[in-house]
Formats: sequence, structure tokens, C-alpha cells
Amino acid sequence: MISVNVHIGAETPLQAHRTSSGDRVWLEIGAADGSVALFLDRAGLARLIDTLGDANELLPSLRAAV
Repeated sequence: MISVNVHIGAETPLQAHRTSSGDRVWLEIGAADGSVALFLDRAGLARLIDTLGDANELLPSLRAAV
């Protein structure tokens, strides 16, 4: 297992792409000269969305600022 810490701030570039086979998406975090990618199938993407919702509930002060 590899552990990577990535800070996503207001100015961090984010892009979504579909793989050539069309069975997954990949989310590119950061600029092309130093980015991290997450490859997700439909179930993985759904889990990520659910987890981001949970994370949003942990930081209610941020929710009000957005």
C-alpha cells in the first residue's frame, strides 16, 4: 500500500477524465507537472461522493463559508 497526502485548496486544479475503455474515471488533482490521479469505477466514485458528504458534515464552519 502507498500512502499519499494531498492538500486540495481553493486554487488547486481539479479535472475529471474518462478512461479510454470508458469503464472508469480518473480525477486529476494538481497541475500537469505534478499531479496525483485517482482512478475510480462507478462503485468507487459513489463511495468517494458519500465520504465527501460525511467529511462536509465534520466541518460545519466550512459549509457556511462556501
